[in-house]
Amino acid sequence: MTRTTTENHPPIKKTRSFGQRYTYLGRGKFAETDLSVTQYVYELLVHLGPSTRPRLSKITKIPLTTVINALSRLVAQDLVDSFSQDRKTPGRPKVYYFALQDLGR
Repeated sequence: MTRTTTENHPPIKKTRSFGQRYTYLGRGKFAETDLSVTQYVYELLVHLGPSTRPRLSKITKIPLTTVINALSRLVAQDLVDSFSQDRKTPGRPKVYYFALQDLGR
């Protein structure tokens, strides 16, 4: 995983509509589709653009730990990368994840 600063990254979009497309049932299952959580998180990143882990969890209503695991798998497969945004106050910087490619669509 290559962490860069705010230079050379996709713009951050402010939309919410895509994440509420499916109902998460737990244990990696959705009511309306047989997508895996990892595939769904990837599609969401393609649609939304750069997003933080808590934002993805809130939009999809998928537990944060499940989102973190899905992002870890996507980073390991080189489908997703991240960057951090510099802070003006003390504390941890926000880490944004974004899709590197569109899976051939």
